[in-house]
Amino acid sequence: MEIGIIGLGKMGMNIALRLKDRFNIAGFDIDRTILKKATEFGIKAYSSIDNLINFFSNKKILWVMVPTGAVRESILNELFIKLNSKDIVIDGTNSYYKSSIEYYNKFLK
Repeated sequence: MEIGIIGLGKMGMNIALRLKDRFNIAGFDIDRTILKKATEFGIKAYSSIDNLINFFSNKKILWVMVPTGAVRESILNELFIKLNSKDIVIDGTNSYYKSSIEYYNKFLK
């Protein structure tokens, strides 16, 4: 199974590290230092969401671990344009749960 982690900060990186021995893990982050650290840990790391999406051979599972607010909104809007209804997006941000329900209703129904 392939899983993509968007946001390889403290929490995202730890999730990737815990999953990498059982799954094929790739990550996206805008920080080149974090990307280098991820590759040193054996995680495929990408500096663009498009490249991360191209990592997948089949169904996409993306776990979003970015700060809530404008960054989250931007990432989710970009994903929902580029993904289809069979793909999975896990909103791991610290946002109000009703906001995730609003995204579901807006993009996936």
